[in-house]
Amino acid sequence: MADLWKISAFIVILAGAVFMSAARLFSFAGIAPNLVLLVFCLFFFRTDSGRHLKWPAALFLAAVFLALSAAIIRFWLPSAVILSATLIGIYFFARNLTGEAFLDFLLALLAGTIVFYGLSALILGRPFLPLTALLDLVYTALLGTILWWPMGWSTRRT
Repeated sequence: MADLWKISAFIVILAGAVFMSAARLFSFAGIAPNLVLLVFCLFFFRTDSGRHLKWPAALFLAAVFLALSAAIIRFWLPSAVILSATLIGIYFFARNLTGEAFLDFLLALLAGTIVFYGLSALILGRPFLPLTALLDLVYTALLGTILWWPMGWSTRRT
């Protein structure tokens, strides 16, 4: 039952991340961090519920994100589909990393940002701007590092 509350809280936080992304709340000089990717990575690597999540639940959370995106920002839906696929990939990719939670978290942010920008360029025909992707990655990793430490002191993944 405790996991149900944690996952419910995650969905509320995810909705907040979608709203903040839509409002470009943390945008600085045209660069906006990928808050949804950040929230998912924090959940996957920082909480017991995220670390022990089974793949059907991960798919469900990605579907919740798609539904929230469709309800809040319709024009963002193609990017949301790409981001959802990226998040599912991160879920499976994360199982084969170093075992050090913080390092795995940073590696997942790196891979997720690169894959998201690459797939967006390939599928949506957007230009791939390496500098923008790098600045987004640095900004997202900085925010993630700031949010990582208050969430607890354990750094080992189980």
